[in-house]
Amino acid sequence: MIITVAMLREKDACRDQVRIFEGLFGASAKPTLANCRKAVKVGLSLDWAASRLLPAPAWEAYDEAITPAWEAYDEAITPAQKVYEKAIAPARKAYDEACARAFYNAAKGV
Repeated sequence: MIITVAMLREKDACRDQVRIFEGLFGASAKPTLANCRKAVKVGLSLDWAASRLLPAPAWEAYDEAITPAWEAYDEAITPAQKVYEKAIAPARKAYDEACARAFYNAAKGV
């Protein structure tokens, strides 16, 4: 399998992901372990790629293989996520209110 910029565009990859891929690999790349590690390091979504570029049996194998790691990750970050959500709640509430007012004011004149 070779992944190409054209393939990514055909599958509606977001522009930023295509730009990152192209900057890292040029027009195409084989999904070697080294390339997959490079891709993850620069923020390319292998989950997106797996779900849209792999045939169904390969996608299912990928999903099954990452499930234990995802569950461990989720369990590890849950306490910190709760603290984070509590810490940002006031700022998020103020931001949401500002967005609501800004949209209301902008829409009044339309």
